Amino acid sequence: IIEELYHQAMEYGFVKDDIVVDALAMAVSADQEAARETLETIRWCSQDFGCRTVLGLSNVSFGLPERRWVNAAFMAMNAYSGLTMAIANPSSAELMAVKMAAAVLAARDRDATAYIDFASSVSLTTTAAQTATRSQEKSAPTTPAQRVFDAIVEGNRDDITGLLKESLAADVQPKDLVDNFMVPAIQKVGDLYDKKTYFLPQLIASAETMKKGFEILEPLLADGQENRSKGRIIMATVQGDIHDIGKNIVALMLKNNGFEVIDIGKDVSHADLLTAIKKHQPDIVGLSALMTTTMVNMKDAIDLARNNGLDCSFMVGGAVVTKAYAESIGARYSRDGVEAVKVAEKLMNS
Repeated sequence: IIEELYHQAMEYGFVKDDIVVDALAMAVSADQEAARETLETIRWCSQDFGCRTVLGLSNVSFGLPERRWVNAAFMAMNAYSGLTMAIANPSSAELMAVKMAAAVLAARDRDATAYIDFASSVSLTTTAAQTATRSQEKSAPTTPAQRVFDAIVEGNRDDITGLLKESLAADVQPKDLVDNFMVPAIQKVGDLYDKKTYFLPQLIASAETMKKGFEILEPLLADGQENRSKGRIIMATVQGDIHDIGKNIVALMLKNNGFEVIDIGKDVSHADLLTAIKKHQPDIVGLSALMTTTMVNMKDAIDLARNNGLDCSFMVGGAVVTKAYAESIGARYSRDGVEAVKVAEKLMNS
């Protein structure tokens, strides 16, 4: 893609010195291979192609605890790969220390003059890392059904199928497994996430384990049982916005907590959203936006629905969305998947 764009730019008189490539940082909490792709792109631009690069660092650590350490390590690795410019927080001691040290190591800071000035002007202290130890009262589970509960809490995708089969062989009813073990497990995960004991990677693992379990049990549930839900929700990323990791996590959490979810995708036009609402008649519409430039489309979408006489509730969220903004456009705010479940339950109860 970069080479193709460069050849097009050459036709208009541009040269490589005019080009800066943004390699894009994606969240490693959702895809652990993402950072390696970014690093390889930076390395290729710098060493093989020969152009400058720019990178916003902080998205790489989204959903992880103590993000400053991940950001600093990522900056160091990209500096080694040849990064030209970083979009970073200049008040972060870790990032500025890495920036100054990297300039020394790459021979860009002659005689380490800037680094020595920097080191003499700041005081970096090391504190003992706060280790979040999970002391879960782990009484050894005596039944396969209890082990199903533990598998979901621990995000054990590999064993959930076998544990469910064991439970069914021990005459535990599918509905009992769902109501008394699986749903309480995902609710416990939500509590751990709220308390900052769990973080985004654990939340995703547990949600995916729950989803895998549901896929096994759904055909076995009593007639009509699988169709009973807490409510119907349409999920969409607004027009002009192609980000959907957050939306997908919210949709997964809602499904796992008993809601019927219809995900109509990302960059959904107002017209398509309106058509979907009329077709599916949802109780709630969930809208996601990651950018300030697309956040405004939430208001337009909601206004259009209201002007067409549609009275479903709206729930909005995303990195740039705030509670105040949500209230100003007639929607309820949810900061993440765990809170989305609580907000949706309150909306259905009211």
